[in-house]
Amino acid sequence: MLSTFGGAMMIAGILLLGMALWRQRQITSAENNDRTIEAMAPFDLGTAFSFAAFLSVMAVLVPAAKQWLGTSGIFVLSTISGLADVDAILVSLARLHSTEGLTTNVAAVALGLATLSNMLSKATIAWMTGGHSLAELSYLATQLP
Repeated sequence: MLSTFGGAMMIAGILLLGMALWRQRQITSAENNDRTIEAMAPFDLGTAFSFAAFLSVMAVLVPAAKQWLGTSGIFVLSTISGLADVDAILVSLARLHSTEGLTTNVAAVALGLATLSNMLSKATIAWMTGGHSLAELSYLATQLP
């Protein structure tokens, strides 16, 4: 998969990194705010259990969606799952790809849909909490490899 998408991902990553750095320079020169953000605990047991539960649900739903609804079911589930997290659907798609013969194309499209919906949900959260500039910066940051 890396040989197929590697070059495009590198070019996109470099371009988006340049755009993010340029935009960050614009924002920091225009605004010199001393806003502080409260630190979060990096290892929260509740977060770990929530992720484990979400991963378990995806491990059951992905094969079920493939069996009942076919490829379109995987696409819909990936899009919905991406609203919350990409990692769980990635693990489930990789497992399905290796054990049940999910094609690389279907897995790539499903992962792309999950990533796109995740970027849009994070940009929306950033916009709702921090305004337009933060949403724009958040969207650019999610584009980095």
